Amino acid sequence: MITKQNSVIKVILFLTLHLLGIYLMGRVFNVDLFGYLKGALSIINNYNDAMFSVDFINLTARYAYYNITIAAIIIITFLVFFICSIPLILKSKSDIFILLVMLFALYLGFKQGFTRFGFAGMSYPFFYGALFVGISYLFIENVVLKNRLGNVFLIFLLLSPFASTGLGFSFNKITLPYQDVIFSNLPFQQKVSDQKHRLEYQIDPKIVRSFKGKTCDVVPTEISYIYFNNLIYNPRPAIQSYQAYNNYLTTLNYNKYTSKTAPDFVLYTKSAPTDVQRYSFWSDSKTTLALIQNYDYETTTINRDTIQILKKRKALKRIVKSDVKDLDFKIGDRVEVSQANKLTWIEVKVRYSVWGELLRVLVQPQVLRVKVTFEDGETEVLKAIISEIDAGIFLKKFQTDSDAQHFFKTRGNNKSITHLQFLQNNAGFDENITAHLYNISFR
Repeated sequence: MITKQNSVIKVILFLTLHLLGIYLMGRVFNVDLFGYLKGALSIINNYNDAMFSVDFINLTARYAYYNITIAAIIIITFLVFFICSIPLILKSKSDIFILLVMLFALYLGFKQGFTRFGFAGMSYPFFYGALFVGISYLFIENVVLKNRLGNVFLIFLLLSPFASTGLGFSFNKITLPYQDVIFSNLPFQQKVSDQKHRLEYQIDPKIVRSFKGKTCDVVPTEISYIYFNNLIYNPRPAIQSYQAYNNYLTTLNYNKYTSKTAPDFVLYTKSAPTDVQRYSFWSDSKTTLALIQNYDYETTTINRDTIQILKKRKALKRIVKSDVKDLDFKIGDRVEVSQANKLTWIEVKVRYSVWGELLRVLVQPQVLRVKVTFEDGETEVLKAIISEIDAGIFLKKFQTDSDAQHFFKTRGNNKSITHLQFLQNNAGFDENITAHLYNISFR
C-alpha cells in the first residue's frame, strides 16, 4: 500500500527515475517535451469545442440509439454496483483508489466515444471500458467487492461485442480486432496499395521538378502528396488544420510560416468539412493569414484534388490594420461586420454558461450556429466553433476550388461576409458576445 512509509519512498523514487528517463530520451531525440505537453493539453482542451459531433445521432438515429441503449444498461449496472457496495468500499482505502482510477479511465473512454459520437469512435468506450473493469477486478482486495465487480465485468463483456455501427455483430474492435492485420497488411496487398496511391497522388512531374532540393508542406491535411511524390517534408507544428482549432495551436503554425524555417512551397487543397455545417476555411485561420502574407500564388494543378501551389516570397509582407472596431451584441442580433472588397479579420468571444460548461465537461457542448450573409445577399448557416472564432477568422466566402485559387491570387479579394447572426439563445451559452475586428492590407 502507498500509505506505508517504505512504499511511499519507493513510489517517489520510481516516479523520479521515470520522469528523468523521459527527459533524457527527449534530449537524445531532440523533442521539446514541455512544448509537446502544452500542445497536447491544448488539443485535448478544445477537442470538446471543435470536434464534438451530433451528426451521427441526426443522420443514423437507429444505430445511435441502439448504442446509447447498450451504454445505458452498463451505466445502470455500475450505479447498482456502487449503491449496493458503498459500505464495503469505504472500509478499504486501496480499493477506493483502484475504483477511482477505473472510473477516471471509464470517463475518458466515454468521452472518446460520445464526444465525437460517430462510427470511428463508437466501440472505444465499450472495448476499453471492459478492459479497465477487468484490470480493476484483478487488484480489488475485498473478496465480496471483487465478486460484485466481477459480475459487472461479465455484463460489460457480454454487451460490448454488440456495440457497433449496426444491429448485432458488425465491425468493431471486439468482434474482429485483427481485421486490418489479416486483410490489409499482407506484403502483396501493401505493394498493390502503394502503387495505386502513387498514381492517385501523383503531381505533374514538371511541378515536382521545381520542388527539387526545396521543402514542402500540405494544407490542410493531405500529406500523402509529400510521401508519394518523394518531397522534402517541412511541416507546421499542428500538422492537420482541422485540429489547429484554438489560438495557441494556430499561432504556432503562423509563427512557423512567417519564420526563416518556413517551407519553400505549400500545396493547398480545399478540404471537405469534418462535420455538417462546419466551415473548413475557419480552421487554422492564422495559417491562412501567413500564406497570403508570406507566399505568392504559383500555379494550380489537378489530379486527385485541385492543388494550389504557393511559393514562399523573398520578403515577408507587413500587415497594415485599419478600421479597428470593438463590438458588443447579443445572441440573436444581426450585426454588420464587414463590407464588400474588404479583407476583414474578426475575433469573436462567446462564453459558455455554467450549464453549457457542465455539459462540455460531462458529455459534449451544445451546438452554436451562426447565420452568415455574404455581400451578394446569399445566406448560409454554419457551425460556430467558439475556440476557432476566438482565435480569429477571415470574413470571406471560401467554398470551392475556384474560391481558393482566387483567394490566393488576389490575397483575399473574395466575396465578403457582411453580417453575422448567432442563432441559439439557450442555456448553453452566455447571450452577451464581444468581437474585435479590423481590415487587413499588406505592404
